[in-house]
Amino acid sequence: MKTTLQTLTIGLILILFGCGQSNKKSKITNQTLNKVTVAFSGHGCEGECPYQALSVDNNLIANFYGGPFADRIGFYKGIVRQDVWDSVQSRFAKFISNGIDTTEFEKTDQPFVELVINEGVKKYSFLKNTGKMTSEDLNIFYWFIRLPSKTNSLKKCDSLTFVTSIQYPY
Repeated sequence: MKTTLQTLTIGLILILFGCGQSNKKSKITNQTLNKVTVAFSGHGCEGECPYQALSVDNNLIANFYGGPFADRIGFYKGIVRQDVWDSVQSRFAKFISNGIDTTEFEKTDQPFVELVINEGVKKYSFLKNTGKMTSEDLNIFYWFIRLPSKTNSLKKCDSLTFVTSIQYPY
């Protein structure tokens, strides 16, 4: 009787532990972002800050615009790998719950960055001066906008449309 009770207790613990593990795993891998778009204005910088925009969506399609001072000039379209999209989702999901972290000090000669995240039918938009952002958040934006320079899968095209307003020079 004691052995049966111990066996049942151990079995119940294993079942509960297994259920808890599967729930944790599904929360980590079940991202809901549909599209992430980041645009840098190029304005507000005393140097040569690039005008550029990049959007990547859950179909792994990337659209890029590079204006004056960008590494690539023109409109580009292509495909990103699944691991890149997974990394985009994990990095940008934090902005939905936390927003963009800011510091108390502001560097005034910095460009603006515009972020648009589509999650299901919801749309989140942020517009911040990069001189006010924390370096951790700013690194996420710079990592994202530099993705086109790390891939050859983007091919030049005639034009693209972005949901942002700041990436084009006046």
